[in-house]
Amino acid sequence: MTQQRVCRFEELEVGRLKEARIDNLSIVLARTPDGRVFALRDTCPHMGAKLSHGLLLEAFESSDVDDYRLAEDRFVIRCPWHGYEFALEDGRCLGDPERVRVRAYPVAVRDGEVWVERA
Repeated sequence: MTQQRVCRFEELEVGRLKEARIDNLSIVLARTPDGRVFALRDTCPHMGAKLSHGLLLEAFESSDVDDYRLAEDRFVIRCPWHGYEFALEDGRCLGDPERVRVRAYPVAVRDGEVWVERA
């Protein structure tokens, strides 16, 4: 496995998505308000939309019907075409986590640089 530098940490705006490339692979980077950085493949598995053109949102959680609240430490990327939502941590689709997901890549921030690991 190799790590590749993709950008400077300061280039990632909190709450905004950033498209990046590792060789011929397109990824989307997200920086959460608490400073964590995540990387997912930049292609929705449903119809191929670029997730980097979507939205970064706080995830909702629920313990019962009609009991919805924002999960303050969990975020999702919403696909711009059909609204599929993918967890930043592992790329699983919130609507069908067992069957639909996008590839998630390990990220490291060192000396102000963002590094993504690619197998």
